[in-house]
Amino acid sequence: KYVKVYEDEIEQKSKNQHEYKNQLVLIRGLINSKNKKAINYIDNLLNTRDNSNVDMNWLNKLKNVPQGGLKGLIYYKLQEMIKNKVKIFVDISPQLSKIDNKKFNSNLEDISKVIGVYLDNAIEASYTSDDKKLGIEVYLIRSNIDIIISNTFNNNIDTNKIGKTKFSTKGRNHGHGLLLAKSILNNSKIFEGKSEIKNNIFIQKLAINKN
Repeated sequence: KYVKVYEDEIEQKSKNQHEYKNQLVLIRGLINSKNKKAINYIDNLLNTRDNSNVDMNWLNKLKNVPQGGLKGLIYYKLQEMIKNKVKIFVDISPQLSKIDNKKFNSNLEDISKVIGVYLDNAIEASYTSDDKKLGIEVYLIRSNIDIIISNTFNNNIDTNKIGKTKFSTKGRNHGHGLLLAKSILNNSKIFEGKSEIKNNIFIQKLAINKN
């Protein structure tokens, strides 16, 4: 219920972004062409808005996630990443928006728990790394949904230990979240989790069979 509030905010924020830019473009057209100073000022605002505000890039893609709570959770976590100056990459298949909401949300509680754990770990690991990069990808492949979370990290990770008691990519006295995620995956017939490292990027995958 809490994260659903953010889903409404996503829609409103996206509309505001578009309206802001459209109004600036309209005003620019009304200004006398001789007023170079005003035109340059508006051009700078448009360029600044496009280059510095990352919201616009991933807000449109995030709209493809069906309503119900997961979209709000991801949005909330993305805001947290921005505050921590983590560089974000988001890619969400437009086909995902065609999925029936009830079908998608039938296992929402477990999906949200696993993705929440993955994101929390990815945020902290990427924040303490040198590059500070994190990616979220969601694809619809036939009837399967693949959610991929990738991040930079500083520590060496043994993927064979992931999900075991007291293991964590964040050091000692952590790892309970990953243990919870592992427990959910082991007790589900529709989830399949996988962890790997490619080119010094830690990758967590959650495959969801929606047959």
